[in-house]
Parts: sequence; C-alpha cells; structure tokens
Amino acid sequence: MSRTLISKLPDCPKTLDYLIVNDDECPLVWDINSLTEELPKLVTASDGGKNFDRLILSISWVIIHLRQIYDEVKP
Repeated sequence: MSRTLISKLPDCPKTLDYLIVNDDECPLVWDINSLTEELPKLVTASDGGKNFDRLILSISWVIIHLRQIYDEVKP
C-alpha cells in the first residue's frame, strides 16, 4: 500500500503543494497555525456541552496529526 501511494504522489500536484515545506511555509503549516489559534477561542467560548467537547477533541486530534505530518516532511 505504501509503495502505491508513493508512486501516485507525482500525479497529485495539490497534495504535493500542500505538503512541500519552503522556509517553514506551506498550506499544511497555515492549517496547523489557523486551527491552533482558533482552538483556545473555542475552548473559552465553551458552554461545557457534550457535543462541544467532542468538537474540541476532534480539532485537537486533527492538529496533532497535521503536526506529525509536518514534522515528517519538513526539511
């Protein structure tokens, strides 16, 4: 499976543009920064409801995994 994905990447310019890090800048970094900036605002505005807590957990999960991807692809 991994080899299939790697062989497919050259045909995926949007994915490559998203992941290629130039001077710590790329759409991946912008997404990490945007989500990280918004999360504290969401937590502060929280009414403590169950659905909201799930949203916070989901956003945190996304940030963590985007950060892991960034750490793997950064120069």
